[in-house]
Formats: sequence, C-alpha cells, structure tokens
Amino acid sequence: MSTALQQHMRTAENVVQAAVGPPYEDATWETLQSEVEGFFEGANVGLSVDLLVSEKVVTVLPDQFPDLIENQSADITVRMIPKVVLSFDIVDNVETTIDIPHPVSDKDRIGVVGIKDSEVVSEFEQQFRQLWDDAVPLLE
Repeated sequence: MSTALQQHMRTAENVVQAAVGPPYEDATWETLQSEVEGFFEGANVGLSVDLLVSEKVVTVLPDQFPDLIENQSADITVRMIPKVVLSFDIVDNVETTIDIPHPVSDKDRIGVVGIKDSEVVSEFEQQFRQLWDDAVPLLE
C-alpha cells in the first residue's frame, strides 16, 4: 500500500486534500507509519497538502509527528476535527480516492476506489472544504 500511495501522490502537481478517519482511528502507529511515510515520500516539492485528521487519529500519532511534517518537501497544513466519517483525498481537484473499510476489521481497509468524474470530485471537494472550515489547526 505504501508504494501505491507514493505513486498516487506523484500524480499530484498542485494540491492534495486528505481527510483521515476510519479505519486509521483504530490502528496503531506501527500500522500507519508505512502508509504515512509513503504518502509523504511521493509528494512533489512545492505541493500543497491540506491534511484533516479526526481527534481519534491524533491519539495514534507519535510525539515526533510535528517533526515528520516539518521535514517534508511539500507545504503541509494539518487541522483536526472531532469526527471524519470516511477517509478520502482529492488530487488537483480532478480525482478523489475513497478508502473502502474492511468488512470485518475496523483497523484496516480492503482497498481504495479512484473516481475522476468531475461532479463527484467537486462534491467531495465541497465536503472537504466544509470539514476544513470547521476544523482547528493541529500544528502551528
């Protein structure tokens, strides 16, 4: 999955908006670490990343998370909101990917669905903006 995230992030040229909630809320940092690192390793220099995390995800993040964010080549802003119902991201306002939760394990996903339909992407972008506006800065 880490390799898939790197490739996905390499397609982004300008901006990525990512909402992180289930299934990551119940995972350990050890489980999430390779995906988080893959996400950031794939980011191009100068890319703008808006990362929205649920309060429950924040409890999983290690103390060194601010340093991890600071040491990236992308321009990353992190905000927190009480609840994210579904993990998804939007790349350059042309594609959204939605995490499909595992039907048995609430700590994992079975895959990701990518959608390029402009109306669907626009809807997800509007939803992200609404969540973002209600969120509070996590790192300053």
